[in-house]
Amino acid sequence: MVDAIAISKNLLTQYGPFEVQLKRNSERAPHPQGQEAFVILIKFPWHPTPLCRIKIEITYDELVILPPEHKPILHGYSEILDCKIACYPIEEIIAEKMR
Repeated sequence: MVDAIAISKNLLTQYGPFEVQLKRNSERAPHPQGQEAFVILIKFPWHPTPLCRIKIEITYDELVILPPEHKPILHGYSEILDCKIACYPIEEIIAEKMR
């Protein structure tokens, strides 16, 4: 995860003085199989404080049945972001919430 943050910082430098921080998110109760949670805070050059928050949860014990769907990243900026990320299908999300 630390490597991904360093790569992100490096890629963002061409667009301005962005700040990227990684913080471990403390859970209310420990996950039985050691789930990990992080928050990535991003401060855009024109923001006084980090206003963009990305929450990432990593689990080791979830059984994933359906193959991931590759979806585009939606954003409201003028730059073209020509990439897709792997996502759980909606059916998988619902099944996971019901477990």
